[in-house]
Amino acid sequence: MKKCTLNRRIAIAAAVVAIACCNAGLAFAGAVETAFTSGATKNCPNCNLYHYLANGRDLSGAYLTGAYLNLASFRGSNMPNANLGAASLFNVNFGGANLSGAYLGGTNMYAACLNDSNLTGANFSGADLRQADLTRANLGQANLSNAKLYGAHLINANVSGANLSGADLTGATWVYGNKCGPDSIGVCK
Repeated sequence: MKKCTLNRRIAIAAAVVAIACCNAGLAFAGAVETAFTSGATKNCPNCNLYHYLANGRDLSGAYLTGAYLNLASFRGSNMPNANLGAASLFNVNFGGANLSGAYLGGTNMYAACLNDSNLTGANFSGADLRQADLTRANLGQANLSNAKLYGAHLINANVSGANLSGADLTGATWVYGNKCGPDSIGVCK
């Protein structure tokens, strides 16, 4: 009798978690997430990979649109041409990763770590990069149009050829260590 009660409680708890994830618009851990985390596939759109560790993994061309990846770590991963559009990447660690040519438009990357990353030609249009660490990142030819970079750290970052039109740089620490003033839209003032 006790075993059935325990199993029923576990089933109820799992159902509550599944409903909560579903109501939040998240995928509940299932076959797709398992295939992705095992390395069987690089595609996991709308997956729930909260706190996932993928350090050093080859995810070139990965398709992770709309994925929930908050607190995940992709430190040193190879992710050129990956599609992470509209993904939730709050406080994600991409330090030293290769995201050249990746699509990150409309992502939530609040407080993300992108230091020493290769972001050449990446598309961050409309992304939320507030408080992100982009120290020594290569943003050459990157599209940062309409991105929110409020309070971001861009010390020693390469921004040559980057599209910053409409980007909010207010309070950001710019390339040479100076703080961008109020109304720094598209340019650090």
